[in-house]
Amino acid sequence: MLGHRITSCLMVVVLGGCSGNDQGQPPAGNTQPGALSVSLSQISKATIAEQVYTSSTQLEAKWQMSSGTVAQYQLLIRETASSKTTEIVVSKDKTSAILTELKAATSYTLLLNACLDESCSQIVDSAESKATTAEEVWQLQGAGNTFDTVATIATDTNVLTSVFRYGAEAGPQLEGHARMMYHVRAHGTDKPNIGATLSATTVNASASTFSQFSEITPGHGLKHPNTPSTLVKRLAAFHAVPMVPDNKIRLFFEAQGADGATRLMYLDSQDGLEGRDFHPGSASVVETQTDYDGIAKPTVIVGIEGDSEAGDQGMTNARQSKMGWPQRDNWAWDGSAGAYMIITGSDACGQTHDGLFMATYDGGSWQVVQDEKGCSRPLVELAHGPVIVHLGQARYKLYFEHRPDKNDKHKKPLHMFYGDGSLSGDTDQVEFADWEGEANSREVHFLWPDGSLLNESKEAGLGDHFVFLPTNDLDVQVMYLNLGGMDDKEAPGPSKGIGVALLVNP
Repeated sequence: MLGHRITSCLMVVVLGGCSGNDQGQPPAGNTQPGALSVSLSQISKATIAEQVYTSSTQLEAKWQMSSGTVAQYQLLIRETASSKTTEIVVSKDKTSAILTELKAATSYTLLLNACLDESCSQIVDSAESKATTAEEVWQLQGAGNTFDTVATIATDTNVLTSVFRYGAEAGPQLEGHARMMYHVRAHGTDKPNIGATLSATTVNASASTFSQFSEITPGHGLKHPNTPSTLVKRLAAFHAVPMVPDNKIRLFFEAQGADGATRLMYLDSQDGLEGRDFHPGSASVVETQTDYDGIAKPTVIVGIEGDSEAGDQGMTNARQSKMGWPQRDNWAWDGSAGAYMIITGSDACGQTHDGLFMATYDGGSWQVVQDEKGCSRPLVELAHGPVIVHLGQARYKLYFEHRPDKNDKHKKPLHMFYGDGSLSGDTDQVEFADWEGEANSREVHFLWPDGSLLNESKEAGLGDHFVFLPTNDLDVQVMYLNLGGMDDKEAPGPSKGIGVALLVNP
């Protein structure tokens, strides 16, 4: 469908079909149409330190019809590397349109049809036009170009944070507030290792709102036991998930057990959606061997090969994980099937010792996706630290720290790719095959507050990322992350704490 011609059959990959008059003539009374031209281009989103950054999710289409009467326009947008095509109908008086909800760093092809009647049985089509969206660029908040001058939310932490926003079901005291839970440093403090909480008093589009949390009085949460329990010797990464109508916070976490192996498990809050107290008894901190082996024993969801509890997953270690559900539609998970989890770990078949795996929830248990041989199937072979962002319907983006060289821990750029449940015909949930995969991942870039680009070493210090949508709008995306760390080979040392970055070019 290239060039200037009139056609009576519209062929679109995902729509298909022909309609209307097949005589190849314009309708009676219509002026003989002229040429139709179209262009597709990037959109400027921000200028920082005299550098212009274009949108990672939007492109602009412009067109012109040299002569003739038009009833409406059809824009056919196709991902250049695939056959997925989307149709947008635009009124006859328009000469441009902003294409939104596109993928970052992705080439798109646009074909424009000028419909000569309302049924679009007669059309004039344009030549194709192509453009590519930009890669994502995030900017650390604060000042300067060092971790010492970047804004810090909390300093008594090695980050590992989880943030969520309360909806109406949480009641007037919590609705509209954001809750951050983070992992406190293991030494020199009496605070819990997991569960020290910060809370924002408001939720709006201001970046400063989410770099100025108010600390809640400590004394709740989880701590490493002085004497290892069977399941818990040392606590690590976690994800706090609000649940409604159960009205609780489910704290998914990884813990190294007395045997040295790492498993995924959870505890539920005992104070409802407040989500601070996870001890079923009178104590407010889960911290002793007796706690973890008894009244506050966690429920294992992904064990290791041979375990009597959830030990049929084909894993030898299950570490950092994040859970995905349609969070933009429902701020809390309802506990139903269809949720999924992306897990860092190693599989029993030896395919990878530091990769990403996917587990799905069937309404009663979590099951790691396995191949036909019964091996846990890696989604990404060399990566860790997954982060999930719901985009709408069954569409998600997945961030991870990529490890192109498994022997070099100082090189771990943040990458991301997309999952779309509609690819397998399901608009409610995403499946393993719906993810684009490691080979199609895009690199994510970071700027210092002064606008200069972080180098490879400094970016390696930005670990343990977490993305939050404070207004539930993709135009405002906030990332919490480490400010430096041992993986920064130029200046290895403890993280300065939790920093915040904003997406420059949504």
